[in-house]
Amino acid sequence: IICGGKGERLSPVTNYINKHLLLVYNKPMFFYPLSILHLVGCREIFIVGNKKDFVFFKKIVPLNTSNKFRLKYIKQKKPDGIASAFSMQ
Repeated sequence: IICGGKGERLSPVTNYINKHLLLVYNKPMFFYPLSILHLVGCREIFIVGNKKDFVFFKKIVPLNTSNKFRLKYIKQKKPDGIASAFSMQ
């Protein structure tokens, strides 16, 4: 799940919070792809983003998901777009 970027088009809100943590209805935006990946059977899910935001993602993901799937966080050195995020390992 690509959760990086600057979120410039959503400024000034994204000056304080990662755009993927913004609520859509009652859930953070990144929960929707996370739910789909879990439903199709993914057991290991990668979140690519800014290292400083990983603390917030870890706080939001329920603790009881550890037996359902494993999250790995991949730091994107700079927000170079989707193509750059896909090349991360």
